[in-house]
Amino acid sequence: MRRYVSQPAYAPFRYQQWMSPRRVIVVAVCLYLYAIFLATLPFMGVNKYGYQLWCDFHWSDTSPEGRFFVIIFLLQGFGCMLFTVFCNVSVIYELLAMRRRVGPGLNNATFKEKLEHFKFISIATIVSVAYIGCSTPYLVRLACNQFGYDLSLAKDFDAVRVYLVNNMTNSYFVLFLQALFHPKFVEKIRACCQRKSKENKKGTAGPHSQEEVKPK
Repeated sequence: MRRYVSQPAYAPFRYQQWMSPRRVIVVAVCLYLYAIFLATLPFMGVNKYGYQLWCDFHWSDTSPEGRFFVIIFLLQGFGCMLFTVFCNVSVIYELLAMRRRVGPGLNNATFKEKLEHFKFISIATIVSVAYIGCSTPYLVRLACNQFGYDLSLAKDFDAVRVYLVNNMTNSYFVLFLQALFHPKFVEKIRACCQRKSKENKKGTAGPHSQEEVKPK
């Protein structure tokens, strides 16, 4: 979201206008309060915890309160996915559009700048795909249990496993990608590739350079 708000093409000063310190604090506090409120609803009689082995809220609770909670969770889940995809795709599109507008001037960009653009596009794409791929089965199985379609405990277990793996490894995966694109690591790989390229060129040019032209 921060990347989307700070895009310079649509409104150069949008970041300063939208992301003031007070506004950031207010939004963060509101999100925390909303998360706490949603998590405590089952303790207030709106659905309840203890479903299956993973102690989730009851997916198949068809009472008015239980169904309301499940539908709110589904809307929130799919809404977060759509919002994440929209922000990441818009930023990636803007970066690629900037590269097209710059044209030949892109050759003047430093290797570090090109690496930063490539790193962000790669991380945004991989994280979005992983988030959607791991969250969608969970939400689909939740909807199936709520509306009584294709009931299968084995499929529920598989969906929960994938969902939990994503939640547990997402931050570590991002850190791994950040380390993979670390300037020192990239420079070492770049130097190694350049060294091999030079050796290949020398090996190709070697036999021709050793030939002697005899005078007639």
